[in-house]
Amino acid sequence: MKPAHGAFPAAVFFAVYLAAGLDFYLATAALMTAVCVQLAALKLLRKPVEKETWGIAVLILVFGAATLILRDEFYLKIKTTVVYWIFAAAFLIAEVKFRKNPARALLGSAVSAPDSAWRNLTFALAAFFALLGACNLFLLRMLTTEEWVWAKTFGYPAATFFFLLAAIARMLKAGGESGGEKR
Repeated sequence: MKPAHGAFPAAVFFAVYLAAGLDFYLATAALMTAVCVQLAALKLLRKPVEKETWGIAVLILVFGAATLILRDEFYLKIKTTVVYWIFAAAFLIAEVKFRKNPARALLGSAVSAPDSAWRNLTFALAAFFALLGACNLFLLRMLTTEEWVWAKTFGYPAATFFFLLAAIARMLKAGGESGGEKR
């Protein structure tokens, strides 16, 4: 999901969670509503809705519904792990099975680096998302719901941002060492 697309539902969840006195279930309902509103708005504006946006929306609706019906926060919390593990698998499968490099597709217009650096970045991203998913499993059991919401809202995006900064810096260095040539 493009960061801008994912930011709206996440912001709605967080705002309702805080405004409603830390009511996770009301925030979950608001998240599900925000995703539906976002998809409807994109369709009405005739904007393309990418497959990954649809996929994440479906996961939010399925795990959100389970959370509300069963009155168990675990289901929406575990969705985070599922999404990160899907990202990890997608990076690996694209690179290994289809010989497509998703890292280059995402960042190739901004960074020049040799094929080996792109391949390394793809594997590093897969490992990072797998680790982040595992970290979420640990944190959802160790933290209070309020602490988990803060970690999910600010910690995971910050970790991803700093990982990408470090990865791009390394890519730029690799591009400089090889003359920036793509094979």
